[in-house]
Amino acid sequence: MAKRKEKGKTEKVKQVVFSALLEALNEIIGQDGKMSVIRFAGLNTKYAQVRPSLITSVPKSDLIRLTTAMNRLLGFGSKALLRETGRKFAIFLHPYGYSLDVLIEKMKKWIDGTWDITIKKDKDGFKITVNNDPLFSAGYIWAGFFEVAATNSSPDGAKFVASEVVSKVEQPSTTFELKRQ
Repeated sequence: MAKRKEKGKTEKVKQVVFSALLEALNEIIGQDGKMSVIRFAGLNTKYAQVRPSLITSVPKSDLIRLTTAMNRLLGFGSKALLRETGRKFAIFLHPYGYSLDVLIEKMKKWIDGTWDITIKKDKDGFKITVNNDPLFSAGYIWAGFFEVAATNSSPDGAKFVASEVVSKVEQPSTTFELKRQ
């Protein structure tokens, strides 16, 4: 009986996150490109017009399908499109900026699951690790996202740039460093 209950519980993502990611995708590759990614992910075309909401959610599996499709379609040769999507994602998700700590807490509330973000600070920047990565195979989206988030939350206006992203598939995790420019 307990097994059935666990199976019935679907992890969710607040629409504000899904909407921001889709808007970022639209900014980078346009409406037709966004629809191609949605179709490639096998998602319902209702996602073409998702409104931001902190009340309504979508299944987390749809977020994973979307980011996996983005990685497969946009990530060949160069990860620049994924990184730029991450930058736009940060802007659409929090246009006025939050501190990194507040932003991480909000993301943990908005995306269900047993995932975590750890940040180790040093004098030149941050080392960021996303354990049990909810974006699964699109770690470069996180790199772009945190470049903008760290820059926007910097008290001295410093710009941050992410290093090469290291992703592990066996236990989905993403690690990269943000260095002050």
